[in-house]
Amino acid sequence: MKYIRELNNSLYKRHYTSNWSRVVVDGNVTVVQNLKNPPAELIVIPDIHEEYDRLMEILRKIPFTKKIVFLGDYFDSDNKKHKRNIINMCEFIRERLGKREFIFLLGNHDVQYLSDNDAYKCASYRKKTQKLIDKHLIPYIDLKDFKLVHHESRGKLDWLFSHAGVCREHIIYDYRFRDIEPIGTYLSKLTKFINNSFPEKNTNWKYINKYLAAGKARGGKHTVPGVTWCDWNKEFAPHPSVYQVMGHTRKTGMGKRIKSKTQYSLNYNIDDGLKSVMVFLKYIEYVSEV
Repeated sequence: MKYIRELNNSLYKRHYTSNWSRVVVDGNVTVVQNLKNPPAELIVIPDIHEEYDRLMEILRKIPFTKKIVFLGDYFDSDNKKHKRNIINMCEFIRERLGKREFIFLLGNHDVQYLSDNDAYKCASYRKKTQKLIDKHLIPYIDLKDFKLVHHESRGKLDWLFSHAGVCREHIIYDYRFRDIEPIGTYLSKLTKFINNSFPEKNTNWKYINKYLAAGKARGGKHTVPGVTWCDWNKEFAPHPSVYQVMGHTRKTGMGKRIKSKTQYSLNYNIDDGLKSVMVFLKYIEYVSEV
C-alpha cells in the first residue's frame, strides 16, 4: 500500500492506493503521468540503528532523487554484526556528510556519542561503540555538518524534518505574525538557531540544551521535550502551520503514523524498522514501503 496526496489550491483528500497513477484530489480521481518510477525531489529515511545492509538495499531500490534526508539514530543495535556495522555506518556518514544532496539529522542515540556532555547518555550507551566512533568517524568530520532540524519550503507548504519532532511550544508563531514575517522565513531562522546549538561550547553535565533534552515521557525532567527525544504518542503536539516528518517512536500501520489536530497541517512518523521511506515529488508526497 502506498499513501499518496496531491495538492490542489490548498485543498486535499487523503486516500490509500496501490496504483501510483491514480490520486484522489478533492474527491476526484486525477491521472498523474509517469508516476510508476518518478524522479523524486526528496526522500526521507527513518532510524537506521546500524542496519547497514538494509540501508544499502533501500538505497538501491529508491528512485533517483535530488536530496536524501536521514532522520538520525545511526547507532545502537542488538545486531550480531554490531562491530562491523558500526564501522560501515561511520564510513557511510563520513563519505557523505557535508555534501549538499545529503542531510544528516541527529537522534538521541547519536548525540550521546558525539557530545562530550555526559547528560545526554542514555541506557543504550556502550563504551565499545564510543571507541569505534572516536576512531572511524569523529577525526574525519566537522560536527557542525550534522543538523538537528531541516527546513524545506515546498510550494505553499513549509516542512520541518527532525528525529523526534519539533513541538509547537518551540515554534513561537501564530496568525498575528503573518503580516510581519512569512512562516517560511521564520522557520528558516528557527532552524538555523536550533542547529547552531550543536555542538555545544558548554559541556558541563549540569547544562542541558533544551533542544536535546528528554521529556517526562522518556524519563527526562523537561516539560517540553527536545527534537531528539519527543515521544510521538505522549508528547508531540502539532503546529497548525507546519508540516513535519519524524521518526524516533516505533510505529506499525499507516493509520497510526499520521497525526493532525487541525485541517491545515499533517505530521508523519515513519519509524517502522526501515520498512518504509517518505518520497516527495513536486506536488505529491507519500510513504512508500521498500
